[in-house]
Amino acid sequence: MLWLCLVATEGARVVEATEGQTIKLGDAITLEVLNPPVPPLAGTPSDVNNNATVVRLRHGGVSFMLTGDLEWEGEASLINRGVALDGTALKVAHHGSATSSSQEFLDNIRPLLAVVSVGQNNRYGHPRPEVMAPLIPPPAGRRTC
Repeated sequence: MLWLCLVATEGARVVEATEGQTIKLGDAITLEVLNPPVPPLAGTPSDVNNNATVVRLRHGGVSFMLTGDLEWEGEASLINRGVALDGTALKVAHHGSATSSSQEFLDNIRPLLAVVSVGQNNRYGHPRPEVMAPLIPPPAGRRTC
C-alpha cells in the first residue's frame, strides 16, 4: 500500500488508536478516538469490525462521527461504556449492512446528515433498506407515531 510506504519514507509517527485519545488538528479542530476499547472486545461475531477505529471529528459546533465497520456489538459497547455519541453528521457504519446502525445507536447520535460509503449495485445489497429507513425523514405532511 502506497500510504504505508509514504509513512515509512517520510518518517511519520504512527500512533495506535485507543479510546480516550484526543488529537488536536488545529485551533478549533479535534479528533476524538471513541473505539476500540481497552481491552478490545472479544467473542463477538466479528471482533475485527467491532474493534474498528471510531472517531469524532469536531470543528466548532459541528461534529462528524466516523464509524468504520462497527457492528451492533461494538455500538452496544460504546453505549454501555457511557461514551457521548452526539454527532452532526454520521458516516453510516459497515456500508449500511444489516449488522450495523441499531436504533439505539442512532438515537444516541441524532445526526442531521448521514453518509454511506458503498458501491452501487454491490453483491451484498448494501445499504440495507431497514438500516436506511430510520435515517430518511418522512415526506412533508406525513405524520408518524
